[in-house]
Amino acid sequence: PAAGLAAVTRQMGKVQSTIQAKAKLPPKSKSSRNAIVARAPDGVPARLPGMSGVFNRSSEPVEIAARAAAGVAEIDVFGVIGDWCLRAEDFKLVLDTVNEPLIRVKINSPGGDVFDGVAIHNLLKQHASEIEVHVIGLAASAASVIAMAGDRVVMGDGSFLMIHNAWTTAMGDTRLMAQIADVLGKIDIQLAGIYSKRTGIDGDDVSEMMNAETWLSADDAIEYGFADETEAESAADGAKAHDLSVYRNVPRALVPAATKKKKAKKAKPAATEAPSPDVSPLLAELFSAHIKGVM
Repeated sequence: PAAGLAAVTRQMGKVQSTIQAKAKLPPKSKSSRNAIVARAPDGVPARLPGMSGVFNRSSEPVEIAARAAAGVAEIDVFGVIGDWCLRAEDFKLVLDTVNEPLIRVKINSPGGDVFDGVAIHNLLKQHASEIEVHVIGLAASAASVIAMAGDRVVMGDGSFLMIHNAWTTAMGDTRLMAQIADVLGKIDIQLAGIYSKRTGIDGDDVSEMMNAETWLSADDAIEYGFADETEAESAADGAKAHDLSVYRNVPRALVPAATKKKKAKKAKPAATEAPSPDVSPLLAELFSAHIKGVM
């Protein structure tokens, strides 16, 4: 029986380890993958030992780099925000090197440290370039704060954005706990102000959404003003920059307005001139036959 009990115990331990590895949770802890973690006042531990493993398998920060081409600089915000992974000071070092007129920030992050998130948000807002944010997977918690810095926010297919209240872990007496609660309340008010400014939603209503830990799909984010468009719409806008007149079945949504106006203003031949033969049907037929032959 003892041997059997030991085997069961080992098996249970493997199952628990597997669950923790998949969920990236510390032992006996509620889910905190998507949480904003606020730093506690000086002298009060902000998180328990080992909490760095909650968000990232490695304690090493992620290398941040900007890729620049054709007037556009791209910066990835992948992973956890803050000391665990992606720090505001490292982000600033990269951002200071960018001179392109458009900065495209791609986000896929579960969140992290609230103050690093706010700092990155403000760094982007203060930059002279236009900021275009693409949520390609998840912009949760502190990452959603960064997303609000975009002059234009684009949601990828299947992407989500999540907002909620700040939280932390700490220890101390009642006075310290009250102080920390007060700090967290002030943080929530500031975050609600950032969301409200971007969306136009009343601050009290935003606070209710944060209280409920609101998850917004791409369509929800657009409806409530957290984002402007989906990736498909963005791709359509990009397609409008190309001359697609050679194709026969271009959707009207991809036809630039300038092209439509140009066709509408096409001058008619003067009455004194002999009309030119209409060879467009023949050309269209030849073009169609050519396409069928090479495709």
